[in-house]
Amino acid sequence: MVTAQHTRMYSKPIPLERYNCFSSSRVEEVRKVVTHSYCPHDLELARFDNRLEAHYNSFRLRGMSLNFLSYGADIEIMPGTFQAFYMLEFPLSGSVSLEYGQSRYKTQPGLGTLISPHEAVRSRWSADCEQVMVKIDRKSLEGYLSQEAKIILTEPLEFEPLIDFTSPKGELIKDFILMLLKQADSCPDLIARKQVAIELERVFSALILNNLDHNYRQQLAIAERPIVPKIVNRAQKFIEDNFAECVTLEDIVEASGCSERALYSAFKQFLGITPLNYLKNVRFDNVRIGLQQAGNKGKVSEIAYQNGFTHMGRFSAEYIQRYHEKPSDTLRFS
Repeated sequence: MVTAQHTRMYSKPIPLERYNCFSSSRVEEVRKVVTHSYCPHDLELARFDNRLEAHYNSFRLRGMSLNFLSYGADIEIMPGTFQAFYMLEFPLSGSVSLEYGQSRYKTQPGLGTLISPHEAVRSRWSADCEQVMVKIDRKSLEGYLSQEAKIILTEPLEFEPLIDFTSPKGELIKDFILMLLKQADSCPDLIARKQVAIELERVFSALILNNLDHNYRQQLAIAERPIVPKIVNRAQKFIEDNFAECVTLEDIVEASGCSERALYSAFKQFLGITPLNYLKNVRFDNVRIGLQQAGNKGKVSEIAYQNGFTHMGRFSAEYIQRYHEKPSDTLRFS
């Protein structure tokens, strides 16, 4: 790896800075290192009066990597087709003028791209351009779509390239990327573990397949349900099997096989609630069914306790808020 050091063109913290792969001002050195990380490509200074100030940071999971790249000069990149991977580009500053197939785009903060492996690409970065780039293995992503959604791929998976990160769906993806960057900084040993990394990649795959336009969206819609990651499914099953016990968030996290932050993010993005709120909903649903089926012989406190509630005052107050009647009224009119 290139290790040439020089004064950075900016002083602010940059993503994944502790995972710096190289810093260099030599065009050929930069091209070789980026080629090794991504694919063969041509790299040229767009202006003769520019001086390259390139920085590249990278953190690898399994079939996916998180990357930060800046060149510090107006440059042109000509990689052709990516072939083996998809590339999500998340601009932090500056702009990129992109030729993708027969179309042209310009990205900037709030507007990024997801480039599929099959179309030729050529881009021009402004000197102040800095990007977070998520590299996703093609076989992993297409395999996930095939296995989880039970869809037979008759042609390569191809996304509409533009992503509006200010839209509700774009914000979901942006927030998950930012969460991954924070995880890489705060607990890299955890998310680098094989099973955790695999589950994080499944969540990310589900996010982009459920929320971005691509040529299999109609078949996903026919399936009538979004692809929910296995960490969420495992946590749901654990909750539904054990809701009557003294279940803690740590228990749910352990059952999911992922980190607390990743599980919380996945629950919010796919179910719209937190794991503990999901647990509470399951308990209340079962209490209500129990009250409705108990008849005159039932006792509210016993039924509540059997379904995991130990504080009757809080239980009664929230029951009234949810169902607009007292637990005893549900029992009386069952």
